[in-house]
Amino acid sequence: SEWYLPIYGALFCGIFCMLGHVFPAFFELKGGKAVAVTVGIFAIVDWRCISVALAIFVVVLLISRIISISSLTASISMPIWIILFKRNTNENIYISIVLTLIMVLIIYLKHIENIKRLIKGEEKPIFGKKE
Repeated sequence: SEWYLPIYGALFCGIFCMLGHVFPAFFELKGGKAVAVTVGIFAIVDWRCISVALAIFVVVLLISRIISISSLTASISMPIWIILFKRNTNENIYISIVLTLIMVLIIYLKHIENIKRLIKGEEKPIFGKKE
């Protein structure tokens, strides 16, 4: 049955890897690197999806010079790449989309303060002054 494909296990385990990095038990549940973990997960799940998302990350970073907006933009694009690259496989695409959306939700929840600063225009650029 398609419900037992290893891809779902990888995505499901990836969610728990993200949670472990974002809320580490040994550091008072204060962590980070949700985006970095997602890159690693999708490097295994489908290199095409992460390749396009990383290209989006780089383009947005070069334009905005803000890491958080680049990360948020690239992550929200992941379900789109899952749809485009996985639609002709024997996977149930809806399971992959839901699991990917859970990862995106974790990233967005971890970036709430960054989103508030972006809305206020107070998020600092990574290099140089924003024009």
